[in-house]
Amino acid sequence: MQIIDDLKVSSSPTSIGIIGLPKTGRSTLIGALMGGIWPETLNENPVITINKIPIYKLSYPNNGFIQGSVNENREIYQNYFINSQLLNLSALVICISENVREEDLLVFSIASDYHIPTIIARTKLDQWLHNLPQNKTKNDYIEGDKKYVSCEFRELGLNISSSIIFNVSALSSIKIAEGSGTHMMKYLCDDKKLREYLKLENENVRENEAMSSVDVLVLGLNRAGKSAIIDGLKSKFANISFGEQNYDETMSVDTVIW
Repeated sequence: MQIIDDLKVSSSPTSIGIIGLPKTGRSTLIGALMGGIWPETLNENPVITINKIPIYKLSYPNNGFIQGSVNENREIYQNYFINSQLLNLSALVICISENVREEDLLVFSIASDYHIPTIIARTKLDQWLHNLPQNKTKNDYIEGDKKYVSCEFRELGLNISSSIIFNVSALSSIKIAEGSGTHMMKYLCDDKKLREYLKLENENVRENEAMSSVDVLVLGLNRAGKSAIIDGLKSKFANISFGEQNYDETMSVDTVIW
């Protein structure tokens, strides 16, 4: 998706803005929110969901601070909000993939001043969990990360609840939607909650092939004997199709059956 310099948010009952610094996973997140579409195929900005909800890819002015402090850049960012008509948004999602930056804090502050419902998407969760130390669990990381983000915002006088911080893996969501990423389900966390918050839970443009193309799906841990069970069932039920899907101990029930 291309950034349009003079992009203006149209007045609409529901519209969503995805904003952040470059390389924070904005396009991939939009593809995931669209129901599992690779960002390379999204050529319009905004993209329109099947329920006619526009999702805008937005960038910070100048792609971030050129110089100066938060207060020295505030007017520039306020003008950006006004000129781009961001006040028409029904929700603004700030993508942060690494450390919280001053730009993120300023955007959240201005959005709050203009009463735009704003949340934080902690993107690229799969990368963080893949490199997680062996002595640290997924839940430990998620809990610590939400605390870190809350503390960073609190230092600037912005008290935010952990309930508006969503740790997500958009890449995993897309791969799972196309049926090739069941092994990445362990990287999901708040992905479903984010879609529900944005009222996009019914925007699936394609179903999970692993679940939709078979009559019976056998779930289990890795090397739990799923294939042997399927082989046994096939010998008795020749007209029924079977599939298998892995999960692990770190995954909630909602994540497994999502």
